[in-house]
Amino acid sequence: MMKIFVFLAIFFASHAALSKAVCGGQTNYEIEHCARSNYESADKDLNQNYNNILSKMPARDKQDLVVTQRLWVVYKEEYCQSAYDAASPGEEAAIDKLTCLTSVTEARTKEIRYLDSSVGMDDFRRSLAIMANLYEHGDTGKVISRLVSQNSDGNDLNWMKYVDLNCRMTASKLSEEHNACVARLNFYRNW
Repeated sequence: MMKIFVFLAIFFASHAALSKAVCGGQTNYEIEHCARSNYESADKDLNQNYNNILSKMPARDKQDLVVTQRLWVVYKEEYCQSAYDAASPGEEAAIDKLTCLTSVTEARTKEIRYLDSSVGMDDFRRSLAIMANLYEHGDTGKVISRLVSQNSDGNDLNWMKYVDLNCRMTASKLSEEHNACVARLNFYRNW
């Protein structure tokens, strides 16, 4: 039974990863349509994962997740609006915003899956080990400190509130250290 479950989990995860279209249209309209489709797909995946974890949580944790999600939505909208504003009035502004929305939404989906199952952050751990070996003589603690201090955006209160509450949840549910969580979220935000 467990083998079947693992197979299905891998199958559906790989299917979801491959379902994102490469936007190679010839016109801005075609590329924007494709980017919108990718965002809608990413948003649907996020909502499914969010509702799944929400249905399994005790009432106190549900409230924390709802508040965290609301903070994340505000952050996402403001962050991606800045991508739009940076390209506006150019014709690619909407494409930039949709691409940003897709990327940020996929990162949040990954975070929710991690919160649900404590699985899925291997790429961060590998990157952390590589950065530690290349720049800090193997000391991952120093890399975490750099990611926390150099990439934190004290001017973005929505991001800071989201990170704080999300990291309290991962500490409670997964026993993850606060700074490791902040470093991970900053890593995914900036890469």
